[in-house]
Amino acid sequence: MRTVTCPYCQNTRGTGELLLSCARCGDAAQRFPAAGLRRGRCPHGRPPQARRSCPACEHDLPREYVDSASRTIAVIGSPRSGKSTWIAAVIRQFAKGEVAERFPGMSLDLLGEHSRLRYRNEFERPLLGPESAIGDTARAPTTMPVPNARPEPLLLSLRLRPGSRPVVIVLHDTAGEGLAAASIAARSGAAGGILLLVDPLQLPKVRRVLAIGQRQRTERAPCFARLCAALREELREELRLPARRKFATPLAIALAKVDTVWDMFEESPMRLPSSHSGHYVEADGLDVHHEVRSWLGHWFLPEFIREVAENFPVHRYFGFSAMGNLPAGRSDVSSYRVEDPLLWFMARFGAIKTRRGRR
Repeated sequence: MRTVTCPYCQNTRGTGELLLSCARCGDAAQRFPAAGLRRGRCPHGRPPQARRSCPACEHDLPREYVDSASRTIAVIGSPRSGKSTWIAAVIRQFAKGEVAERFPGMSLDLLGEHSRLRYRNEFERPLLGPESAIGDTARAPTTMPVPNARPEPLLLSLRLRPGSRPVVIVLHDTAGEGLAAASIAARSGAAGGILLLVDPLQLPKVRRVLAIGQRQRTERAPCFARLCAALREELREELRLPARRKFATPLAIALAKVDTVWDMFEESPMRLPSSHSGHYVEADGLDVHHEVRSWLGHWFLPEFIREVAENFPVHRYFGFSAMGNLPAGRSDVSSYRVEDPLLWFMARFGAIKTRRGRR
């Protein structure tokens, strides 16, 4: 029997344990395990409804999520590093932006009413609406009634072409550093991924160069070491993870809001538009990787670069602007390379092809 991990409560159950209902016994108290079907009919002899629900938390699980192999990606970073803005921008790009044009036939859908409502109310309206405040990352409010409860994930279904098997991606984001979201992704091992956002305006050296006051929160490299230590401790018993064992989970480190420090990139690969079109171009990704890693090693701390390499053997550096004015004379709301981290993850998942050649 195949197993399914609930994206809402993280309980893993066999597909036969998922609950079904029918028009007559549709009340939650009368739901029955899928294994209780007899010749495809419920105990009352009626065809069951298509939806299945988790027996632990009773959330409805979209059919595509149950039937497809899902991939979990945690979006973490310090407060106001741009996590919510990136999610809003990348979904827009895949749904109806430049990415949709560069990958003909690709489509993105939000799965389930929970994902659609949360995206519309917490991401699309406050961050992409006409009254959104560009240049300052809006903080998506949570409607969860329980204190300190993590927001429900967003379930995305990506199809490379009409009729193709979907790739279901579960995006977890939380306020603050996001240890809970990172631990969820790490539990899925190499099948998952973690996206760590770094805000250049929170780096002390950058703030000094730009003559920005120190009242805003500043980021320091040891926080990444603390994150790894806390993550390892949280997973120690469950995964039997030794004290210094490396994480198998792929890690993407993205320098967000590059439009705020654009003048620091001279004759840089960062100034070239993304060349990922129909596939992931490894040469383009590596050019940006080396540039951003060098930049962070100089303006952040070398210890950060070393900690990343020592803890995550599979990692890649990125740079993007989710919302901002880019130096091409454009004054409209722009997104620049926001799709690159997700395309890299998709290439690693085998969802899209990788091309090794140059641009």
